[in-house]
Amino acid sequence: MLEFYSQSRRSHAWPGNKRVFYVPADGDTHKFPISCLAGEYICYGAWIGHQPKLYWGTGRGSRQRCTDCCYRCDGGETEIRNLIAGGC
Repeated sequence: MLEFYSQSRRSHAWPGNKRVFYVPADGDTHKFPISCLAGEYICYGAWIGHQPKLYWGTGRGSRQRCTDCCYRCDGGETEIRNLIAGGC
C-alpha cells in the first residue's frame, strides 16, 4: 500500500479519504499521479498491511523518518523507486 503525504499542508494526503494506492508486486513500473501545489513538499509512505514493521519512506500514516523519500512539487515526475527491493 502507498500514500503520499504533504509536509506543507497539515493532514493532506493522496489519494486521501482513508484510501490508499495499491502497489501490485508484479515487477512492473506503476505511476501514481497526484495534483499538488507548486513548491509543496511531499513524502511517500508505503507498507505491507500484514507486516506493519516493514515500511518504505515515511511508512503508514507518515509516522517514520526518512532520508530520501520526499520531493518538491514542480509539475514533473520523480525518480523511479523500487519498493520491492527492501524496506526499513
